[in-house]
Amino acid sequence: MAILVVNPYAGVNWATYEQYKANFHTHTNESDGAATPAATIDLYDAAGYEILALTDHDLTSYPWSTYSKDPAALGMIAVAGQEISTNDHIVALFSTEAAYEDADEDATVADIAAHNGLVIMAHPGQYINNDVKDTFYAQLKLDYPLLNGIEVYNQGDKYETDRRIWDRVNILTMGGYTNKKPVWGYANDDMHTVANRFCDFNFMLMPELTETALKTCMTNGAFYFCYEPGKTGTADVPRISSIVVDEEAHTITIAGTDYTSVEWHSEIEVVGTDEVFDYNIFHGVFVRAVLVSATGKTYTQPFGFNHEVAVIL
Repeated sequence: MAILVVNPYAGVNWATYEQYKANFHTHTNESDGAATPAATIDLYDAAGYEILALTDHDLTSYPWSTYSKDPAALGMIAVAGQEISTNDHIVALFSTEAAYEDADEDATVADIAAHNGLVIMAHPGQYINNDVKDTFYAQLKLDYPLLNGIEVYNQGDKYETDRRIWDRVNILTMGGYTNKKPVWGYANDDMHTVANRFCDFNFMLMPELTETALKTCMTNGAFYFCYEPGKTGTADVPRISSIVVDEEAHTITIAGTDYTSVEWHSEIEVVGTDEVFDYNIFHGVFVRAVLVSATGKTYTQPFGFNHEVAVIL
C-alpha cells in the first residue's frame, strides 16, 4: 500500500492564502540583459507580478532603491539574487553577497549556504544530459538542503529535457524509504530581452506578501508553476484553486479553472487522467499533476510515497 509522506501543500489554506505571481530569473543591462533594472521592474509590475528577482550574471542588482524603485510602494517583494556563471549556472537568492567565484558547483553552493541563501539550478538541460549529471544534482540536494529546486521551464521551453532531468533527480532524492528530499520545480523567464518575458512563471501560495512567508513557501514547495507560450502577461493558463489529500481514502483531489485535461505523472509515465488520483495501488516514488489547456500548462510539485511491504510468514 502506498503511504503519502511528502505533501508540499499540507500547510496551505486554499480559502485564505493568496496566489502571488513570481519570476526568479531576470536579467538587466547590468549584465547581458537589454533593459535597465528600472525598466525591467516596471515591465513585471505592469503584468501583475508581486515577486521578482533581478539575477544578473555574477553580480547583485540590489537594492532596488539604487534604481529609484521602492518595492513596498509597488506592492512587490524584491528578492536579492544573481546568476553565478563560473560553472553550471546557479541562481542564488536571498543573498547580497556580490559574487561567488568558486571553481565548482559544490563549493559554490556551500558558499551560498554560508550566506543563508537559497539555490535554484538554472536550465539543467543546457548541460550534459546523462545519469552522471542527474546523480550530481541529486547529491548536491542531499548535501545542501538549501538547493531548493531546478528550472523545469526556462526562457519559454528552451530545453525540453529539463522536465525529464527534474523527474530523474527526484527519483534519486526521494527514492529511499527515509530521508526524502524533494527538489521543487520552477518556471522562470530567464529574461534577457522583452521577447523572453511572461512565458514562464510561478504562483506562490502564501498567507501574506512578506519575505519570511516567501522563504517558507519556497522551502516547503507550496507553489505551482506555469508555461504560457502566448506570453500575454495575464496568466492565460489553468489555475489551481485547491488540492485536497484524503489520507484515509488514499486520494489526492485537484480543483482548478480553465483546463481541458488533467494528467498525473509518475517517474516514467502518465498514471491518471482524472481530478482525483487514487494512490491505493500506486507503486511509484512520486506523482505530480499537470493541468492542460490550449493556451498553457500548469504543474504541481511532486507528492512523495513510501510503500508497505507485505511480510509472508
